[in-house]
Amino acid sequence: MNWQCIKRCLRARLWVWLALVAVSGIIAVHQTSLGLKEFAPGQGFYTHYNNFVIFCQSYFHLLADANLYSAFPDEHWDLFKYSPTFAFLMAPFVALPTSVGLFLFTLLNAATLFLALERFPFKDQRSRHAAYVLVFLEATTSLLNLQTNCLIAGLFLIAWLCFENGRNACAMLALAVSVFIKLFGAVALLLLLFYPRRVTSVGYFLLWCGLLFVLPMIAVKPADLFQQYANWITMLTEEHHTSYGLSVMGLLFSWFRLDASKLFVLISGFLLLGSVWLRAGIYNSSPPRITALAVLMVFVTIFNHRAESATFVIAVTGVAIWFFNKKPDALDVLLLVACVVFTVLSPTDLFPRQWRTAVAEPYMLKAAPCIFIWLKMLNDAWRVQPLKSTYASGV
Repeated sequence: MNWQCIKRCLRARLWVWLALVAVSGIIAVHQTSLGLKEFAPGQGFYTHYNNFVIFCQSYFHLLADANLYSAFPDEHWDLFKYSPTFAFLMAPFVALPTSVGLFLFTLLNAATLFLALERFPFKDQRSRHAAYVLVFLEATTSLLNLQTNCLIAGLFLIAWLCFENGRNACAMLALAVSVFIKLFGAVALLLLLFYPRRVTSVGYFLLWCGLLFVLPMIAVKPADLFQQYANWITMLTEEHHTSYGLSVMGLLFSWFRLDASKLFVLISGFLLLGSVWLRAGIYNSSPPRITALAVLMVFVTIFNHRAESATFVIAVTGVAIWFFNKKPDALDVLLLVACVVFTVLSPTDLFPRQWRTAVAEPYMLKAAPCIFIWLKMLNDAWRVQPLKSTYASGV
């Protein structure tokens, strides 16, 4: 690559970087300038950047050999729910002033998603820009909540891009990192079935996971680290029974008062997802593999019993890469409009608070369009016709 080519690439991405820095800076200033808030009546007041406090404090709890997954009401609201490795990786942010650390944390999340999206293939520039707008609107919710869902969505896109370019080791690193943030990242390993060198890729994944697993041993005794992982699994197991979330399970209950088994619904979802992967052998070009990625990104959101509003940036990113890489029919357009109105905009101040609390939230209107879009994606995937393979066979 010559210098002129490098300069063109930098100019093409400069506006993306400027936008990401500006948004991250605004969010950091806004969050740190607000006063305290009450998350639940009578249970104390905490900062608006409570999630960032949880992440930062987890680093100190890890070093102090305190149970990462216990409640610390004197420090923050809610529990830490990520891996011990994630807690250890918060070290650079902890070492900085709060406002600077919060800015860089937000920038990391936003940049991972939007720079991956900027590299993602779209059918034309108009479609690319429309996808940016759709994802940006939803990403703002996640970024304002200082969650890691933009990072997860970006890692999924990076893994897909690396697979497409034959860089399986890098793809496996992206997926391993996603797993050590949120375990549902493991579902993305299904992408392996669309690409050659599967056994080698699994080896890379196990290597990266092993390294990430032991990374905190730089500062933590092995026995203490193993106990933290045991505590993590215990916490995840116990909370499985406590919530429906903005999910298929939640919609079944809120619409039909059907108290369905979460395990049964999840297995049903996996069977539908598997029906796409059973036809993996005919996914021999990028467009159907984009659909498969979109199906997966929506799946990990709508079948997540702990999904909340900020989680839906993963699903909406999947919707964007699906819709803006195809020739949409009338139903596609209708579903996208529903997604914009109910999934993206209904939780915002554009809708009256009374309407949100009386209708949108009780009836899971944020989740509903993504659930119906997922079914439409499955239909698209089932209709894929075989094409000549762009990959050599191999495991």
